[in-house]
Amino acid sequence: MDESYLLQNFLFILLQSETGFTTYASEALVLILLLVCSAFISASEVAFFALSKQQIDACKRENTISAKNLVSLLANHKVLLATILIVNNLVNISFVTLSTFIMLDLIGNDADQTFAISVLTFLTTFAIVFFGEVLPKVFSNQSPLRVALFSSNAFVILCSLAKPLAWVLIIISSLVERKIKKKGYKVSVDELNAAVEMTTESETSDDQKELLKGIVNFGTITVKQIMRSRMDISALDVHLNFHELIENINDFRYSRTPVYHETLDHIEGILYIKDLIPYIDREKEFKWQDLIRKETFFIPENKKIDLLLKDFQEKRVHMAVVVDEYGGTSGLITLEDI
Repeated sequence: MDESYLLQNFLFILLQSETGFTTYASEALVLILLLVCSAFISASEVAFFALSKQQIDACKRENTISAKNLVSLLANHKVLLATILIVNNLVNISFVTLSTFIMLDLIGNDADQTFAISVLTFLTTFAIVFFGEVLPKVFSNQSPLRVALFSSNAFVILCSLAKPLAWVLIIISSLVERKIKKKGYKVSVDELNAAVEMTTESETSDDQKELLKGIVNFGTITVKQIMRSRMDISALDVHLNFHELIENINDFRYSRTPVYHETLDHIEGILYIKDLIPYIDREKEFKWQDLIRKETFFIPENKKIDLLLKDFQEKRVHMAVVVDEYGGTSGLITLEDI
């Protein structure tokens, strides 16, 4: 049985089906539209949360509708993230459901549905992951600001429609997070504070007791609790010329500044402003990138700050880039923050 015979047999079944060729074509078109929507949402998600502080500030200075909508969305990022999750899951579930319906309608009740569903599961998973997640996120990562501006108008409408459900999810997640934090605090810190009260002598002053309790609490604080979030990071684009670099440094007024390539997820290193002093009178073509210190210190969000303080002392560094579980830049923390 050759391939041409199988193809003819499939087309014969399709044309003789009760549903009809036109209906299948319409359903296939809907599947394509759902996949495009999934890709659009994934690309938008990366674009919204990959913007640097400088790009957001530039949008605040613009008077276009897209820029204003983008600033408004980022100002309420919890609702934006909840909307993205809701809409993306709704689209993907619709894609899988419609695909299953079409497959069952094509093969009928007498066919081996187990094999067909297994093949369908593989195909839909591949389509959603590759075309709906990987490709759009790679594309969006190249020019996040352009994608974010393009998507902002649509997401203003989506956030308005999904806001009731989004707030429900936000409230539930906040309650769960609060309960987990509260439970951990009682087990670890309250008992230690009580131990401080029992072991300190009667002549110990209140200030000394508070100092001891502060030391106890210090070991329970994570980097994520005190770090500067991604949207508040002041960083430098590695492609800036020397004069643009000096202007940015004058605006930031920091002694150390991260340098990134395209997005904050690609940190090239740390620029120490004192290293620029001998070259302050150079022309704009000066290759200041050679002064970047490549030894960047990366740490996870859940690292305790007492351990980080020891690392800072041992490594003789003052700044660390905080990364999330996917390796993306989550925030920034300095010795001064601790």
